[in-house]
Amino acid sequence: MSTPSPSATTATPATPAWVDTVRRRYLGGDASVFVLYRNIYDRILLDGKFVELEQYLFRSLLEGKKKRVLSHSIASGTQALAGRAFDAEAEPLDGIEQALTHESGTAVVIHYAGSLFPAGDPSMMTMQDRQAIAKLHRWSLDPQIGDSDNVVFLLVESLTELNAQILSNPRIATVEIPMPGQAERETTIRMADASLDAGQVTRLAQQASGLRLVQLFGLLGNDSKAPAPNDAEREALIRELIAGTEDAEARAKQLTKLTSGQTNEQIRHLLQPGSKAPAKGNAFEEIAALLRTRKRELVTQECFGLIEFVEPKMGLEGVGGMTMVKAELAAIAAAVRSGNVARIPMGILVVGPMGSGKTFVTKAFVREAGIPAVMLKNIRSKWVGATESNLEKVLAMVKAMGPIALIIDEGDRSLGGEGDEDGGTSSRVTARLKEFMSDTDNRGQVLFIMMTNRPDKLDADMKRPGRFDTKIPLFFPENGAERANIVRVILKRFGKAVEEPVPQDDDDGIGEGWMEAALEDTEFSNAELEALTLLSIDLAERGDGRLTREVFLQAAVDYMPTRDTLMIEYMELLAISEASRRSLLPEKFKHRTTDELHAEMKRVRSQLRL
Repeated sequence: MSTPSPSATTATPATPAWVDTVRRRYLGGDASVFVLYRNIYDRILLDGKFVELEQYLFRSLLEGKKKRVLSHSIASGTQALAGRAFDAEAEPLDGIEQALTHESGTAVVIHYAGSLFPAGDPSMMTMQDRQAIAKLHRWSLDPQIGDSDNVVFLLVESLTELNAQILSNPRIATVEIPMPGQAERETTIRMADASLDAGQVTRLAQQASGLRLVQLFGLLGNDSKAPAPNDAEREALIRELIAGTEDAEARAKQLTKLTSGQTNEQIRHLLQPGSKAPAKGNAFEEIAALLRTRKRELVTQECFGLIEFVEPKMGLEGVGGMTMVKAELAAIAAAVRSGNVARIPMGILVVGPMGSGKTFVTKAFVREAGIPAVMLKNIRSKWVGATESNLEKVLAMVKAMGPIALIIDEGDRSLGGEGDEDGGTSSRVTARLKEFMSDTDNRGQVLFIMMTNRPDKLDADMKRPGRFDTKIPLFFPENGAERANIVRVILKRFGKAVEEPVPQDDDDGIGEGWMEAALEDTEFSNAELEALTLLSIDLAERGDGRLTREVFLQAAVDYMPTRDTLMIEYMELLAISEASRRSLLPEKFKHRTTDELHAEMKRVRSQLRL
């Protein structure tokens, strides 16, 4: 990646807060060994240029202050950034220890620290790993190292990669290097494209939340190198698509960078008239749209597929029935859009029996709120420590991307087993999630939305206010009118409608409310109503293509739902017990007392043998 000259930026960025933390703790004598974690592979702006973390440490903290600076990596060995070179014949850690204990003014930067001091059960480690951990532990406690003005930096992406004995050592300080904030992203965007005005810079910086500076500059910056063959082909296609529009030459180069990795079909979809992309000729809107696309690709790739971006197509207007629930969610969505943090819950727990529409309602709410959303996928791994590391990566990413909604579907299953059956992994994952969810700094930035039909399997402390402030209960529609409303919304979603006869031709006695009457005595769930609607559309397509009342009624008679009635009853009782407000309950459930509810739950549990 090319780097700009010092004149390319208008101001020197302030010293990062984490650097001040290192200085304060080192000068105060708190520690001489520092673990720097999280955003360690990014570039940092120094004197108008992007430099790697090691170079930043050397030039801003160590150069001219330490007589000897060593850099060690398990991949490339030990090198001297300043002072004497390292004795190649010595065992690396022994040589480093020799320098730290016998020389003053020595600094050591150790890359991939998790490979040298790995997490895990000591009894399962090799002797070499145990010796390495013991050596580092000894360095942190040796007063001679600190008194000799020596310092050690361990670089690791996630703390879960390091041995617990190291992290629990009070003489080893852990300092987080966070993902770039809004101000850092704005500075980078100004350097990458000086033609953007202040409003455009701010908007792009907001959209780029979650990207590293090196990624952001790579997408927007000008590169003087000749394009690769595939870049040249892509640029030729883009020139063809935007030919004759304003600033076509400059836009072609910019769009070529932003569309890296995309197919010709994807590029055409973004730039051709008639697509959902911004109109041709609007250069900034094209850049903004492509930045969003590339951000999703980069973030998904960086998280190893642990999260998936959610892009709902409709808001709460696409949800049938559920009047009180929609009103509650609409109020929360309005608070999110306005930035009224005091009215935004820390988390929303959506409960109800299977088929009640939890996933659909949640996605509709996210669109209504107007914030990006990601779905947590399977973070569990069979490797020791990998599950915890996956969770840390996801939490760090969503925090950097805020404001954002993190959706966890089937929360009772996503969080894993119970007790110690998985070596305590589930307990550690739950504890970390609870810690993150109760951090008030995340209010208005990371909105947790968890869906489950078995809230009784969730940790009781996780469900308390302060983590899940709002609990939304969903139930099957109560009557024929609600069911007919849902069917019509589903038909509208698929661009269909029942061809109903005019009133004078209606001679069967059903009248205009025929759908309500036909569905009155059913107990279909939302999901079953959708299946019924799709069946009616299918039957119409098999005939003359017309979806008539007769075809729908035929589908209603033919459709056979499969369900566990007793389990659904139990899930409804759980939803009632979890609801945060009585007004969110259907009329038939509103007046049940706590004693009545507990007695019914006890009866159903006994029948289910739970």
